[in-house]
Amino acid sequence: MSKRHPNRFKVKKIFSSLLLSYGALLMVPFLIVFILVGFWDTSTENYYKEIMNNNLTEGRMAFEKRLDVLHAGAFSMHN
Repeated sequence: MSKRHPNRFKVKKIFSSLLLSYGALLMVPFLIVFILVGFWDTSTENYYKEIMNNNLTEGRMAFEKRLDVLHAGAFSMHN
Protein backbone atom coordinates (compact mmCIF):
# COMPACT_ATOMS: atom_id res chain seq x y z
CA MET A 1 0.00 0.00 0.00
CA SER A 2 2.73 2.44 0.80
CA LYS A 3 4.23 1.81 -2.63
CA ARG A 4 1.08 2.92 -4.49
CA HIS A 5 0.82 6.35 -2.89
CA PRO A 6 4.28 7.55 -3.94
CA ASN A 7 3.66 6.40 -7.52
CA ARG A 8 0.29 8.16 -7.62
CA PHE A 9 1.88 11.26 -6.12
CA LYS A 10 4.67 11.10 -8.69
CA VAL A 11 2.15 10.86 -11.56
CA LYS A 12 0.15 13.79 -10.18
CA LYS A 13 3.33 15.82 -9.83
CA ILE A 14 4.34 15.07 -13.43
CA PHE A 15 0.90 16.01 -14.78
CA SER A 16 0.75 19.20 -12.73
CA SER A 17 4.21 20.26 -13.89
CA LEU A 18 3.23 19.52 -17.51
CA LEU A 19 0.06 21.53 -17.06
CA LEU A 20 1.98 24.46 -15.61
CA SER A 21 4.58 24.40 -18.37
CA TYR A 22 1.85 24.17 -21.03
CA GLY A 23 0.06 27.12 -19.41
CA ALA A 24 3.29 29.11 -19.36
CA LEU A 25 3.89 28.32 -23.04
CA LEU A 26 0.39 29.53 -23.87
CA MET A 27 0.77 32.71 -21.84
CA VAL A 28 3.92 33.90 -23.63
CA PRO A 29 2.25 34.53 -27.04
CA PHE A 30 -0.71 36.24 -25.36
CA LEU A 31 1.61 38.54 -23.42
CA ILE A 32 3.55 39.37 -26.58
CA VAL A 33 0.31 40.11 -28.46
CA PHE A 34 -1.00 42.38 -25.69
CA ILE A 35 2.30 44.28 -25.55
CA LEU A 36 2.30 44.72 -29.33
CA VAL A 37 -1.34 45.83 -29.37
CA GLY A 38 -0.60 48.42 -26.69
CA PHE A 39 2.41 49.71 -28.64
CA TRP A 40 0.40 49.77 -31.88
CA ASP A 41 -2.42 51.69 -30.21
CA THR A 42 -0.16 54.41 -28.82
CA SER A 43 1.88 54.72 -32.02
CA THR A 44 -1.28 54.96 -34.14
CA GLU A 45 -2.73 57.57 -31.81
CA ASN A 46 0.46 59.64 -31.98
CA TYR A 47 0.56 59.29 -35.77
CA TYR A 48 -2.99 60.60 -36.22
CA LYS A 49 -2.43 63.39 -33.69
CA GLU A 50 0.56 64.52 -35.73
CA ILE A 51 -1.44 64.38 -38.98
CA MET A 52 -4.27 66.44 -37.46
CA ASN A 53 -1.79 68.96 -36.08
CA ASN A 54 -0.17 69.32 -39.51
CA ASN A 55 -3.55 69.70 -41.22
CA LEU A 56 -4.64 72.37 -38.76
CA THR A 57 -1.36 74.23 -39.21
CA GLU A 58 -1.68 74.11 -43.01
CA GLY A 59 -5.29 75.28 -42.80
CA ARG A 60 -4.35 78.18 -40.54
CA MET A 61 -1.56 79.22 -42.89
CA ALA A 62 -3.89 79.03 -45.93
CA PHE A 63 -6.50 81.10 -44.06
CA GLU A 64 -3.90 83.74 -43.15
CA LYS A 65 -2.73 83.84 -46.78
CA ARG A 66 -6.32 84.30 -47.95
CA LEU A 67 -6.79 87.11 -45.42
CA ASP A 68 -3.64 88.82 -46.71
CA VAL A 69 -4.95 88.55 -50.30
CA LEU A 70 -8.32 89.98 -49.25
CA HIS A 71 -6.60 92.76 -47.31
CA ALA A 72 -4.45 93.64 -50.34
CA GLY A 73 -7.54 93.63 -52.58
CA ALA A 74 -9.44 95.87 -50.17
CA PHE A 75 -6.47 98.23 -49.91
CA SER A 76 -6.17 98.50 -53.70
CA MET A 77 -9.92 99.17 -54.05
CA HIS A 78 -9.65 101.89 -51.40
CA ASN A 79 -6.94 103.66 -53.33
